[in-house]
Amino acid sequence: MTLTTTLPRPCGEMEDCPALEDRILALRDNGMTFKAVGEALGLTPSRTRNLYLRAHGRRAGRKPAWTDGLNQRLANCLRWLEFNSREEVAQALQSGHLRRLAACERSLNAAALSELEQWLSSEQCEHPDPAA
Repeated sequence: MTLTTTLPRPCGEMEDCPALEDRILALRDNGMTFKAVGEALGLTPSRTRNLYLRAHGRRAGRKPAWTDGLNQRLANCLRWLEFNSREEVAQALQSGHLRRLAACERSLNAAALSELEQWLSSEQCEHPDPAA
């Protein structure tokens, strides 16, 4: 009879590794891209992003406040594209940058762009300019 043992996997392969998540958060907070963080830690950019979003969500308890009103998938897409504020999204939409990104990103289809336009216009109506 042969007895086999399972060796523990390195932290980078574990499903739940707080030390790895902390490292990813720290590197991202220092301005590194997902690609650069992944290269530093031996992960793909996609895996790095997934771990970052999961860690960020756990620490924040939910998606960032500036994405309120958007569905989770679209909010995650904007964060993956490294938008950090509602104003950045509005500028990218006005300049046509988001439409150019839509040609590459499956998550940014016509329906998502329409939802972004509605989200941006609805928030502007809810918070009138106090100087007016």
